[in-house]
Amino acid sequence: MICWMSFCSSIPLLLAGLLQFVGCLGIARADVTLTTLVSFNGTNGANPTATLVLAGDGNFYGTTTIGGTNYNGSRTTYGTIFRIGTNGTFTNLFTFLNTNGANPASGLALGTDGRLYGGTQGGTNSRGSIFRFTTNGVFTNLFLFNGTNGYWPNRLAPGTDGNLYGTTQYGGTNIVKDPYGFGYGTVFRVGTNGVVTNLVSFDGITLDSPLAGLIQGADGSFYGTTSVGGTNGDGSVFRFATNRTVTNLYSFSYSDGFYPQAALAQGFDGNIYGATYYGGSNGLGTVFRLTTNGAFTSLLLFENTNGANPAAAMIMGADGLLYGAALEGGAGTNGATAGIAGTVFAISTNGLLTTLAAFNNTNGLNPAGGLALGPDGAFYGTTENGGMYGLGTIFRVQVTPSFKTIRRTNGAVTFSWSGLAGQIYQPQYRTNVTQVTWSNLGGTITATNGTPTASDPGTDPLRIYRVMLLP
Repeated sequence: MICWMSFCSSIPLLLAGLLQFVGCLGIARADVTLTTLVSFNGTNGANPTATLVLAGDGNFYGTTTIGGTNYNGSRTTYGTIFRIGTNGTFTNLFTFLNTNGANPASGLALGTDGRLYGGTQGGTNSRGSIFRFTTNGVFTNLFLFNGTNGYWPNRLAPGTDGNLYGTTQYGGTNIVKDPYGFGYGTVFRVGTNGVVTNLVSFDGITLDSPLAGLIQGADGSFYGTTSVGGTNGDGSVFRFATNRTVTNLYSFSYSDGFYPQAALAQGFDGNIYGATYYGGSNGLGTVFRLTTNGAFTSLLLFENTNGANPAAAMIMGADGLLYGAALEGGAGTNGATAGIAGTVFAISTNGLLTTLAAFNNTNGLNPAGGLALGPDGAFYGTTENGGMYGLGTIFRVQVTPSFKTIRRTNGAVTFSWSGLAGQIYQPQYRTNVTQVTWSNLGGTITATNGTPTASDPGTDPLRIYRVMLLP
């Protein structure tokens, strides 16, 4: 989608506060509003760690790992399922009781049938479960893991065949080879009828302990990460084909990343993008790009001021940028949480990062889940801690680009606008308000920071300008 802003050069400076932006999903930068929509208090849930999912009714659905209607200040409660609208209206829909599952840390996925599917880490056998949930509150427990068929499921991924695919952190048929008795993880398929099929059991050497779910690529294969294992023992990226063939695409070494626990994202360019929790020269995590045939590029090293320890998947915005959250780091200043509260960021596919917001405990602390794009163009997410009760929050990040400065010097006009490093813009002009066509003002401009600038020698007595965000 192409977006634009406009102003008239015949009234310099005075129109700076009256400029308008015509909507575009995902465009971002400096003019950012972080709004805390909900502070969890225990009875409505506590400590959410998963990404929200947008359902067909226009609302978001999510889970908390503990808390619920029987919360009494103790952590021996089992979590909730909730709904939140873009206007902040919150409804606690379901409380887990352990007998029907416990601690849904991986969140929900929207099935092709319009119903929600998720997993828990508890339940009657403490190995986890798979459940189905409708948006009107009907809960169905579908499957209990027993260890040999998996142990603690991650977030499910809808497949184009109508099934959902997932990984478990531990378990599998190789559990007997694990001296600790946990196993090394699995890949499984679950039908909307609740039938679960174990497709792959990891061996603990090539691939070991996936802490994130899968994504289905444009080629039909699924892509995922393991937190350890691989050639160097520092984790890996793998491809899983539906014929049960598994290929280790890349093995991390500490210098380019270590311990990935975030799911992957596929860009518009067809490449795979992801983050590692640790590693890099600063030890605080990295962002990387990987082609589907395994060519690896390290894009960014986190250094605390721009975030640290990303734990959740990034999301591709409609503007071609990746949006994500870092669990720690940032410039938030609130006593003991300064620099460890986490951030929301945007990063271009060539590695230019802009910090959009920093948490400070009061507005949230430690965004363990990723971001979800709302129908209103804002991003929505959760923090595991912080907020009014210290038990986590739901937040909205709204970005409102605008012109920043407008100057005329000896007839020439120079103007700047809020943008994002790595994004491409095309300034344009016309000479009267009734003119239909616009003319390009020079060539495109690739932003290198948050305030791109354009200049016009000013050959006409009146010019109206706009800036196009190119896809």
